[in-house]
Amino acid sequence: MSEPELSEITENVIMEKSAEFEEALKTIRRIDVRVTDTTKVDVSQSESISSDSESNSDEGTDIEKIIFLRRIYKRKNSNEKDQPNVRKRKLDPANWISEKAKKARISGVAGIGVDNKIIEAKEMGQGCSVNCKMQCHKTLNQEDRENAFQLYWKLPERQMKWQCLINWTEETRRTKKINNDSDTLTSDSDSDPGIFLSTKQITYKVPKKGSEQLVKVCRKMFLDTLAINIQIVRAAMKKKLNSRGTCIAEKDLRGTHTNRPHRYPEDVKQLIISHIKSFPTIESHYIRAESRRNYLPTGLSYAAMHKMLNEELKNAGIEDLEVSHQYYKKVFDENFNYGFYKPQKDKCARCVQYKNISPEEKQDRKNERVEHLKNKKLARQLVNKSTQEAELDSSIVSLHFDFQKVLSTPKCAVSNMYYMSKLVVLNLTVYDLANNGGTCFVWNETVAKKGSNKVASVLMYQLQQIILNRVDVKDIRLVSDNCVGQNKNQNVFTMMVMVAVLHNVKITFRFLEVGHTQSAGDSMHSAIERYTRHKEIFTQKQWADAMTKACQTPYTVHQIDQSWIKDFS
Repeated sequence: MSEPELSEITENVIMEKSAEFEEALKTIRRIDVRVTDTTKVDVSQSESISSDSESNSDEGTDIEKIIFLRRIYKRKNSNEKDQPNVRKRKLDPANWISEKAKKARISGVAGIGVDNKIIEAKEMGQGCSVNCKMQCHKTLNQEDRENAFQLYWKLPERQMKWQCLINWTEETRRTKKINNDSDTLTSDSDSDPGIFLSTKQITYKVPKKGSEQLVKVCRKMFLDTLAINIQIVRAAMKKKLNSRGTCIAEKDLRGTHTNRPHRYPEDVKQLIISHIKSFPTIESHYIRAESRRNYLPTGLSYAAMHKMLNEELKNAGIEDLEVSHQYYKKVFDENFNYGFYKPQKDKCARCVQYKNISPEEKQDRKNERVEHLKNKKLARQLVNKSTQEAELDSSIVSLHFDFQKVLSTPKCAVSNMYYMSKLVVLNLTVYDLANNGGTCFVWNETVAKKGSNKVASVLMYQLQQIILNRVDVKDIRLVSDNCVGQNKNQNVFTMMVMVAVLHNVKITFRFLEVGHTQSAGDSMHSAIERYTRHKEIFTQKQWADAMTKACQTPYTVHQIDQSWIKDFS
């Protein structure tokens, strides 16, 4: 396939995707229904809606409008599996300041509130005086009081504390009579007419240490012993439920009400999920086998995606519905395992694993660790030695080759471009470690994918060019990572045998230790990424031109087609 034909195919794909997106936006703009109050949306009515008829109906509801928008964002490939709901960040309520303050208040310990308000620890009071009519100090000693204090404040929930107070108190009613002639209270008498007044009386009891016996005490002794006030006791009395003769505290219902006028309906959440799914994603280039996370195109962010959604809602005529940035980010984090940047594996998995195991396991795997580091050091030394020898001896060539990260095309900051399925462009780089010269072999997914035959074909071309241009070459030394599917396989080995036999040269192929594959050849990838960081690129040819200009010493760039690829199996 020639270069003009390849460029034409790429541009046609881009134009086709752009046309589909524009058609979707036109469909959104044809909707005339307005969302006036999102809090009144009934999710149960959203099972099946005909978007064709209801988009033009005067009786269309708010929920129908949201459902129709959600369908616009659905992927066209119905066979594609949905992204599993994996939280990007798991919530840890135990470490929230508000939860810590709540726990401190319930447990009676010192703490800090939300507004940096100091929460003082609960301390037992002095109790009643020696003149108390009930003589509480004689029936309840200091050890009993401390035991009751600890029993109460160790209870972890308010409902349990209410139940404790219900068990330690007894509420009775007492009837008193008011005389007709005066407002004074008198003792009960059936013979005297008058007005009867019903009053409540609470008997307070505290348990003895090491016994189930409850000792009656006065109110001051009870409240000081538990370090509470009378309002807490009255609240517990109100929570009392009579069930089959037993008194049970009802459940604490605070925070369980459903009157939440600012909560978004479920279908707004589904609309956000569909909007996020409309962006194409790619897999990790470096740790694909170890990570299930997908990555959104470079240039996107929470703020950019949130702004796009609100703009599309406004263009669709839904001006009264504006999704907050906080809610958009919450839905994103809780329902997707997406990242915004392609990850780079800077750390060795084996080294990190060894660092996090127990001291006993470290001792058992000490020899394995030593061998791993020894291989890492040896591989580096051999590569450096080959580079130095190649600099001194023109008959020796030292090369490093590797794939650059996937180049998604088009690369553009226009919002519409983020919704397109990007064309995958591949770049296999070959770097001369001695002469600092680089060669790029570029193709896209319409020509071929990654694989051993592609790598072998490109390397065979590069090795033959070196041998033809440098007649004195007798020793070729190659360096790469340990990727079995691309480098460490039979097809690449077969190619090397063919070149060695045909041209009477010695070929040595060295693999860097797993997890420590960084090399000077990676400088090509860094230079290309740095040069194209703020540039818009729409075709493979533009990528090739950028690679040529990425370094002061221009890289040689070859755009290959299927005629390059040979079968070495």
